Amino acid sequence: MRNIKLDQQLDSSEYWPTIAMVNVPGSATAAEIPEGTQQPQLETIIQSWRDIAVLQTTPGIEVYFGYIINGRAEFLNVPVETQEGRFGVHLGHNDVTFFVFAQDLHSRPTLQLVEVAHIDNMQYSQLPLY
Repeated sequence: MRNIKLDQQLDSSEYWPTIAMVNVPGSATAAEIPEGTQQPQLETIIQSWRDIAVLQTTPGIEVYFGYIINGRAEFLNVPVETQEGRFGVHLGHNDVTFFVFAQDLHSRPTLQLVEVAHIDNMQYSQLPLY
């Protein structure tokens, strides 16, 4: 085999951007999504979830965010809107891993769970929610 990584000197950290991740337990009160559910029913179920993961990423770095559930990963293909690095995500019934990666694919963002809050928590009334 030809070792491309070494042949092309791709062993430096500049070629290996990071994906920051955080695991969040699912919400026992959230409605489950039946297998095969399609839009717009899928979005109706998601909007019914009342628990929100408040996430914090490195302020000032444009990031894409996504999630992994049951071995399937999806991400939003537009940069996430934040409020001082924070944004909220609906929490469903399943445990989930949220992740962010830098739009420029070189910066090294961080990601942490601030707390799980109820959607009506006034502390987060202006927080961008996904």
